[in-house]
Amino acid sequence: MQRTVIVIAAMAASVTLCAQDGVERVLLAIEQNNTTLDALRKRTEAEKAGNRTQTALPDPEVEFGYLWGGPGGIGHRKDVTASQQIDLATIGGARHRIVDGKDALADSRLRAERTAILLEAKKLCVDAIYYNALLRQLDRRKRSAQALADRQRRRTDLGDDSRMAYHNVLLDLASVEAEESRCVTERQVVMDGLARLNGGMAVELADTLYPAMALPSDFDSWLAAAERQSAALDILKRQVEVGRHQLAVSRAEGLPKLSVGFSGEYASDERYRGVTIGMSIPLWSNKSRVRQARAEVAAAEAEHADARLQLYSELRALFRRQAGLRRVADIYRHALDSTSNVALLHKALAAGSISVVDYILGARVHDEAVARWLEAERQWQRACAQLTAVTL
Repeated sequence: MQRTVIVIAAMAASVTLCAQDGVERVLLAIEQNNTTLDALRKRTEAEKAGNRTQTALPDPEVEFGYLWGGPGGIGHRKDVTASQQIDLATIGGARHRIVDGKDALADSRLRAERTAILLEAKKLCVDAIYYNALLRQLDRRKRSAQALADRQRRRTDLGDDSRMAYHNVLLDLASVEAEESRCVTERQVVMDGLARLNGGMAVELADTLYPAMALPSDFDSWLAAAERQSAALDILKRQVEVGRHQLAVSRAEGLPKLSVGFSGEYASDERYRGVTIGMSIPLWSNKSRVRQARAEVAAAEAEHADARLQLYSELRALFRRQAGLRRVADIYRHALDSTSNVALLHKALAAGSISVVDYILGARVHDEAVARWLEAERQWQRACAQLTAVTL
């Protein structure tokens, strides 16, 4: 019994440095090697480069005219005109602020995609650790069942026990081996998923203990920090800022546009050169842009407020769910620590106090409790991973 309690206590330990390093190592490798993230980083850089083109002044205009004179003898005339339109929104910095806001928005979208990918990876790491611990438990069960099968075979050969008892032991061994085979397959599917996220390269994760999970008891204070780190909320916040800058640009575009330049006329005996000033009055082109920009700002603000409410509700539900799952896992762990009957079953079977069937049924009750505890731990860790995804 003492050995079993030690094993359960070791499996229930909160964390070891090796376990924490294993998961962190996998997440760091995925962040570096994930092909989706690499493509998104390049797309973000291209988007930023495209944003910068919006801060350039309009292209200058140059005109040249050659006019033949008539009647003959009056000579020919050459006209040269060069002008540059002045964009008040660009000169005033409004367009630059839009570009800076769009760059920040692109970074936020990249961070949101990174968070989603790392969350998927972290959940897969939780599943891998679960199957590692379950396979270790199943290996212990298989060795115990195999030893019992060997014992019963010898007793059956000597005529000390019935063949029916031996068959029951063999069925129990086959059940354990089938469950082990299933778990090996499921674990390989998880590891294939991690390899996919790691750019097609296999990863190693042999941990059977989960990393330490420090969750605050005060939800509201933790939520304030979570809101500041949420990439989804940051995207909407950036959209509001970009919308406000766009509104400023739309208002500036409603002002008259000036152009300055040079003009020259060259005839056979005459030269005319000077400065030109032009003005474009946006009577119709900007009629509805300000109204549209104002409506888009209002919509972005409403979406941001709605997203904050949705985030609060989602995180509150997750916080309560993980707390409930943790209580379930603790119930199983405490029960296994204090009421393990494995050693007692061995002694009773050796002393002949119980039958082989009673031993199998008693051991199965213990093993099913361990399996339910491992599943509860797994579900709690997955809930915690989703709850803390904003910090990834």
